[in-house]
Amino acid sequence: MKCSIPGCGTFGRRRIPKRALESVKLTYPTAWITNDSRVCDTHQQRYKNSLLEGIRFATIKNSARMVHQYTGLPNGEVFLALLKFLRSYRTQTSLTYAVTGNHHSTLLYEDQLLITLKKLRVNLPDDILAVDFQVSRSQITSIWRSWLDIMVNKFKTLVGDELPSLAKCQKAMPACFASHPNTRIVIDCTEVPIEAPSNIESSAKCYSHYKSTHTAKLLIGIAPSGVITYVSRCYPGGTTDKEIVVDSAILQKVTVGDNVMADKGFLIHDILPEGVTLNIPAGMWGKTQFTPEEVAASRKVSIARIHVERSIGYLKRYKILGNKVVAKMLPYLSDIAFVCAQLVNLNPVFLREVDNDFFKMTRAT
Repeated sequence: MKCSIPGCGTFGRRRIPKRALESVKLTYPTAWITNDSRVCDTHQQRYKNSLLEGIRFATIKNSARMVHQYTGLPNGEVFLALLKFLRSYRTQTSLTYAVTGNHHSTLLYEDQLLITLKKLRVNLPDDILAVDFQVSRSQITSIWRSWLDIMVNKFKTLVGDELPSLAKCQKAMPACFASHPNTRIVIDCTEVPIEAPSNIESSAKCYSHYKSTHTAKLLIGIAPSGVITYVSRCYPGGTTDKEIVVDSAILQKVTVGDNVMADKGFLIHDILPEGVTLNIPAGMWGKTQFTPEEVAASRKVSIARIHVERSIGYLKRYKILGNKVVAKMLPYLSDIAFVCAQLVNLNPVFLREVDNDFFKMTRAT
């Protein structure tokens, strides 16, 4: 059997290493490569060596599946657009890192960004990333912290402090919000498991009876289209929803005529600004049974409110927020949550109805 690599007519008697098979497929996407394909001794050694080089952006840029798996972005084009956007930020921090053992070879910006996104998406330890990219562990830590700071600053200048206007929300409003056309934001809290603090007082504040573990809690707000428009800083897991709403000042961002949608645990009627309404499912406070009208109204609210749960689900696909956060990462957790939310927004709209309406509106204009 001849070597399966195009252009090589040498006799192939060795199988491609299983771990290198994906790299071969990405390098030669048109080649007929299977688990039984044979390669010559030269290519066998080449792909064994490629395992030591790690997965760089140049290796995966043509595979949308691999880019999404390691970064959460839809494809390599979006990755490069993000890189171009971030590189316009002037930072005082040096972003030049020499590859270990070769001071004439520097780590490309695209690979530095890949390290950062792999840290967020896959939550690989710094030691593993250091081996993968042939740099020291301290350099890996410096890289993802520097790029995290850059992304926070750039994304904040992009999204601003204000919520999208009600008029913008209504342009991309799904049919499930037909009963609540003035909805400007849908809010909900989510919790991230954290390592138990060593301080007894901090440990008590961070313990969540809902999750039965120590957590950090943050408030998420989305537009009716599903786009994440607000992410609060992280609070101790024992903080109530109402306390977070008050401290985050999210209600100061809505105006007269706006509607806020939330879960039934958000008992914030008494702190709503004048002219702002609240939609929550009906509760059983002082009742033994819901009326038919309450059941119908609650069902409409729940059908619309479920989209904030879906957005939070996409956010938790970044494993750094889905797995237990160690103590040394806690100072960066608020920034990490904010950046991950903006990365989620770089993906296609997950509501097909909104996606179709957007393209119809684009063609019309």
